[in-house]
Amino acid sequence: MTERFTRAIDQLGHVQLDVRLGGIYALERIARDSPADRAMIGEVLTAFVRSHAPWPPRLPGQYIATAPIDQVPELQVRAPDVQASLTVLSRGGFAQPEGQGDPLDLHAVDLRHADLGGDHLEGVNLSAAQLEEADLVQAHLEGANLNYAQLERADLFHAHLEEAFLSAAQLEGANLFGAQLERTDLVDAHLEGASLPVAYLEGANLAHAHLEGADLRNAHLKGASLVDAHLEGASLYGTHLEGASLFGAHLEGARASERTRRLIPRGAEMRGGCP
Repeated sequence: MTERFTRAIDQLGHVQLDVRLGGIYALERIARDSPADRAMIGEVLTAFVRSHAPWPPRLPGQYIATAPIDQVPELQVRAPDVQASLTVLSRGGFAQPEGQGDPLDLHAVDLRHADLGGDHLEGVNLSAAQLEEADLVQAHLEGANLNYAQLERADLFHAHLEEAFLSAAQLEGANLFGAQLERTDLVDAHLEGASLPVAYLEGANLAHAHLEGADLRNAHLKGASLVDAHLEGASLYGTHLEGASLFGAHLEGARASERTRRLIPRGAEMRGGCP
């Protein structure tokens, strides 16, 4: 086993892509054969991602931070070894439930246009990561640390983000249709123009969050905190706000059904009305 591990590590540092990919999949096989080595292999693979796809970009050939997103190829195209490492990490049982080992450390990595759809990355540390237009459809990110992450226009359709940390995250224009966000920390998060129909946000903390123009139709916000949140121009038709705290919330120009309007308490800023 030691010889296999040493050979795989050597392959990770090889100049040829095919050899590096062989090393990544060799580590996956070792983790499968030796569960005791799984945590160490997880550390190796996350270190590989951090060193090969840092954010902000600083490596030769890496797309600059200001590159228009439509000119940045998918991660699978521009860095197949990084995408392969993420795939292995997501399917190999490397993610640790809260309190059971250190979380996978993928902070400050460049994952623009990454494919993480359906991946299991529970509890992962993706703080300050760049995930613009990433595919996170049905991804499992329960308890993950996404504070200050950039998720503009990311696809989080039916993603699992229960009890995740998204403080000050950038989610402008993101698709969160049907996403599970119960008890999630979204303080100061930017969700301008985000799509949140039928999203589950019970008990979430959205204090000071920016939801201008967001689509919250039929979203579930029972018991959520929206203190001082910005909901100007948001769509609140059928939104469930029972027990939610909206003190100081800004609802100018928001559109809501009569049932939803009755749930909006005094103290919410409704200058201009809520049609």
